[in-house]
Amino acid sequence: MQRGLIFLALFATTLFASDSYWLKLLHFRDGQSQIDDPHFFLSPIGNVNPQAELNATINALKQNDNNISCRYPARTAYLFEAYADRLKGVKYRECPALQKLLKEIEPKSVTLIFPTAHINSPASMFGHTFLRINGKEKSPLMANAINYAANSDEKNGLFFAYYGLTGGYQGRYSALPYYKKIKEYSNLESRDIWEYDLDLTPQEIRRMLLHLYEIKDYYSDYYFFTRNCSYNLLWLLEVARPSLDLVGQFSYKAIPIDTIKVVSRAGLIIKRHFRPSSDRKIRALLEASKHATGRIKEAYQAELAVKKLKLLRKAKKIDAKNYTKKLIALLQKRSRLPKTPSIKIPNPTDPLRSHPSTRVDLAIGDQGVELGYKAAFHDIYDLDRGFKEGAYIDFFHLNLLYKRDRRLRLNYFDFVKIISYAPIDAIFFQPSWGVEVGFEHFRGKDHFKLKGEVGLSYKVGRWLIYTTALPSLHLRAGALWGIGAKVGAMANFEEMKVGASIAHEWYDKGFWAYHGEIFTTMQLTDSFALNLKLEDDSIDKNAQVRLFYYF
Repeated sequence: MQRGLIFLALFATTLFASDSYWLKLLHFRDGQSQIDDPHFFLSPIGNVNPQAELNATINALKQNDNNISCRYPARTAYLFEAYADRLKGVKYRECPALQKLLKEIEPKSVTLIFPTAHINSPASMFGHTFLRINGKEKSPLMANAINYAANSDEKNGLFFAYYGLTGGYQGRYSALPYYKKIKEYSNLESRDIWEYDLDLTPQEIRRMLLHLYEIKDYYSDYYFFTRNCSYNLLWLLEVARPSLDLVGQFSYKAIPIDTIKVVSRAGLIIKRHFRPSSDRKIRALLEASKHATGRIKEAYQAELAVKKLKLLRKAKKIDAKNYTKKLIALLQKRSRLPKTPSIKIPNPTDPLRSHPSTRVDLAIGDQGVELGYKAAFHDIYDLDRGFKEGAYIDFFHLNLLYKRDRRLRLNYFDFVKIISYAPIDAIFFQPSWGVEVGFEHFRGKDHFKLKGEVGLSYKVGRWLIYTTALPSLHLRAGALWGIGAKVGAMANFEEMKVGASIAHEWYDKGFWAYHGEIFTTMQLTDSFALNLKLEDDSIDKNAQVRLFYYF
């Protein structure tokens, strides 16, 4: 009997698949809803049977339940339009609270917001996306920001990563003033922000807001790689414009920049604007001070002194009393100096021009043929065009070598590899660091590896120069500890990148390991790049030509 009911439910779901918009309203995909809160559904099987949920909603409307129009305004509007024959004699009621809210907002347009990578936060190295609803307010800073995020107060990075990867957090939509998000991302986290205006009609914006109103109190399980902030915004856009197919283009990962590119390919982006971070503004001010003279130079230096003091306060390296005293003194000094010329901050490359986040590569070299696959996202050999220079994060990077003696071996498998080369200057001083966890072929055998980096980086013109210490651990039958140092440099051009590095390591078994390399990567098309590399280590040398394919 139970098997029969399950079959009927699945059969009904299959027949019902033609009503694609109702499925969008339920966030229905792969046979079930991606809204995991059971309170969202009226039918006890509504999360797996959209027909049952539709019937339950229509029955509630027929019973003149005034609460339904407020609980499900998007559903209600759609059912009265698409299933009018089943609702004959039922009066359509709008939700008073919702209508009051829409009148207060007066929504006119929608902007997709992309805060870029936060170089010293692994959880934020992919960036983030949210929506801004532009209404009657004169300044966009006062507009409403629509955000989807994991509901967590976890401070431990390891626990946050574990629960984020396994769906251990509840993800919820929320709304707050845009200026608060600016404060969070641009000022506190020093992240540049890209704003992409969307081509949505007033009717589409209204549909989106009605749907947002009905899902605001319900959660979905949050997954860092898949059902994340960017992925769940796509549901809102699909509800706004039913002809879109955005969600279906993502399966095992949904990287924020990839979702923005999908939105762009759908023809939704009509205008873009760059909002520089506080750090970028300060660095532009520092650069201008180097070329100034006389009292103008003094004015720049006074402004930099104020900025530096505020950074110390933000980092809690100075107490409130001393901060206020010093700030007043600095502002008084600044007031006696002339006004400085306005500084034009050049826009970096639009992230929409960056390479896609998945890469397959094929290499031919002295040692044989290599085949690589990287699920996500951006490593030191990739062009930095559209990315944060010095911020590299890889997940599930596999490299296999087919040797000239016709043997296949594992070169390395990086479960995660993070590098953060944050340049220091007269204002900013933050360490460069890295971590690498996975397996590699080392001294003729496969080992588990745990490697680290810690040091400093400097920016000299186009060149990013870094020097780091290299602690490492290799595990096989026993533990093999190592310590070493690395010096390297890289320079980015619009369609080319060059770099070189030298590393020397000593291991507790009494031997040294050396590795030096020089490389260049050249952009061929939006999907292809050519990488040339020369390597010299303590075992052998290797000249290699590698083709990158991004998708």
